[in-house]
Amino acid sequence: MATNKEKELAESLLGESEVKIESQTFEISEPESTSLSNKIRVAFAIGSFASSSAAAIIDYYSMPFWLDIAGVEPITTSIIVFLSRALDSIFDLIIGRLSDLTNTRFGKRRPWLLGS
Repeated sequence: MATNKEKELAESLLGESEVKIESQTFEISEPESTSLSNKIRVAFAIGSFASSSAAAIIDYYSMPFWLDIAGVEPITTSIIVFLSRALDSIFDLIIGRLSDLTNTRFGKRRPWLLGS
């Protein structure tokens, strides 16, 4: 099966809207618009703002708590924060891949959302 690059190359060389590559015929059409409506953009922004605000509040108050109230050394606090973020980034990739491979009657993501 021909890739998009092969199709684009054939179209640029031949200037045709239909290209035949190794006995396969492909019809070349304009790509569909991938822009999002403003309603969807606002919905994503509201969700992102809510989760980012909660994380910012926790981050803002956690350092003074660890340093002043709990009496943990600054280097230890820094290592804890760094390790938690590093492990989170690694596990995000692993769980994302697992959820991509999940196929249930409830969908790809719903079992993972219910389990979290």
